[in-house]
Amino acid sequence: MARRRSDVANLQERVTELEQQSDRYSTVIDGLRTEVALMRSEMATRTDIAELRRETGDLRGDLNRRIDLLDAKVDRHFVWLAGIMVSGFIAVIGALVSVVFRLN
Repeated sequence: MARRRSDVANLQERVTELEQQSDRYSTVIDGLRTEVALMRSEMATRTDIAELRRETGDLRGDLNRRIDLLDAKVDRHFVWLAGIMVSGFIAVIGALVSVVFRLN
């Protein structure tokens, strides 16, 4: 019986220790929840993130406009080059035809 009483007393001490640890853990968890809530509210009210997103969108739009202008410029230069090549080809053919008719 004495042994059982000592086991029960030890068990009660252990339960008391576990309850104290549980109280400490719940205090830590409550503190963490409070900090997370504060961080979320702070992030929701920060304007620099929204401003950064807006600036990124503006930069993307500017880059797209520049790419479109560059594409138009390259297309225009290609048309000019093709025109010059066709004109040169026609001039060479005309010169050859005139040489053939002069020899006859």
